[in-house]
Amino acid sequence: MAKACLIYPRDINLNFFPLGIGYIASYLAKNNHKVILLDLTKTDLHILQKLANNKPDIIGISITTTQLQLAKTIIDYLKRTIPDVPIVAGGIHPSYFKNRFMHDYNVDYIIYGEGEITMKELCDSIESGSKDLSRIKGLIYRNDAKIITSQPRPLIS
Repeated sequence: MAKACLIYPRDINLNFFPLGIGYIASYLAKNNHKVILLDLTKTDLHILQKLANNKPDIIGISITTTQLQLAKTIIDYLKRTIPDVPIVAGGIHPSYFKNRFMHDYNVDYIIYGEGEITMKELCDSIESGSKDLSRIKGLIYRNDAKIITSQPRPLIS
């Protein structure tokens, strides 16, 4: 069972729960992974200190274009405090800008397209210690200095 922390950087005052990251959290939990879901504003960043003490195996962050500044702040903080924990970016902005995002932000993976199955397979891989990510569809990652983009994952029916 991998311990995953999913973060939604709430940049504006929305009156609804972010369903996309909620679906991913639910799918991971249903598939025997432990999930912590954080809905953070810029005034909640002190919570990340506790996350460093309760070190997860992987951190996922959902990012739209309006969330870029807060997401970058969160990513930079996490890379300074728990650099050995891989960070996954997902959401519309990294999905659309794929390789450019991988160059500009200090993330280990990008999940593009629908993320439920891809995140589950990535958690399974991290849990098992497997380094072979080539079979995971919908994933962008680094292999040495080269950026690898896997085949797109078909939409969930």
